[in-house]
Amino acid sequence: TICNRCPVRNECLKTGIEKQNMITGSIWGGLLYSERLFMKGKVPKRKQAIEAVFRKRVRATIEKVS
Repeated sequence: TICNRCPVRNECLKTGIEKQNMITGSIWGGLLYSERLFMKGKVPKRKQAIEAVFRKRVRATIEKVS
């Protein structure tokens, strides 16, 4: 929610996709590590369903805190 309103979201996401910033558990440009991996085409298809459930749970938790 916060990242969607940020004026530098695209730049943040671009930075988050760079090799040195691909850190597990980090959020860059509103995307989790696993989502950024998927954008780079590095998540095998068989893991996509597991990742989707994980993302949904993490996002629900983040929304509760926000």
